[in-house]
Amino acid sequence: MTSKSSKKFAVATLAGGFVMWVVAGIWHNLIMASLYEQVHARHEGIGILLIAYFILAMFMAYLYPLGFKGKNT
Repeated sequence: MTSKSSKKFAVATLAGGFVMWVVAGIWHNLIMASLYEQVHARHEGIGILLIAYFILAMFMAYLYPLGFKGKNT
């Protein structure tokens, strides 16, 4: 990996992980909370969830370009 592609990979991982974390927070804390008022969100283990989102984002950032190898676009 070159320095430029490493930077792109890091930015894609950080941006993807953060966006997934924010969207999940909006979904679970705002949308689902209004649909199911008797269920309340508990924020236990939020750090491990954030790490999991970044691992998933890293995996997705790695796999995404592999789908385009050899294709002329």
